[in-house]
Amino acid sequence: MLMDIKTYMQDIGRHAREASWAMARAPTAMKNQALLTIAERVEQRMSELLSANAEDMAEGKDLDAALRDRLELKEKTVLAMADGLRQIAALPDPIGEISGLQYRPSGSRWAGCGCHWVSSASSMNRALTSRQTPQGFA
Repeated sequence: MLMDIKTYMQDIGRHAREASWAMARAPTAMKNQALLTIAERVEQRMSELLSANAEDMAEGKDLDAALRDRLELKEKTVLAMADGLRQIAALPDPIGEISGLQYRPSGSRWAGCGCHWVSSASSMNRALTSRQTPQGFA
């Protein structure tokens, strides 16, 4: 089924928002295992990735050289992707952490909370424990 780019991007955004709520609730160990499994699969299926990328590069032969350079996968690029996933798994899980608490001139408090910026403790709690989007973050 063909769809226009606007519909396609809205679908991606909707799915990403839905996934973000599941990720916020998932245990850290589960998220890290998923990242490690993806890294393993990327390495295991490297030849498939390189082959598919070669086909895409052949179809995009008219693209700008700089863009083609960024899009072309090489073995070291694929290995770097897998390594990057492992590095992310080794980092502390930022979901639910409160950072950068700031007081605004109005007296309201703003803080970074995982991947959402929210105002006040009750909004932070809503962002972490429900599927509701805090007011102003639609």
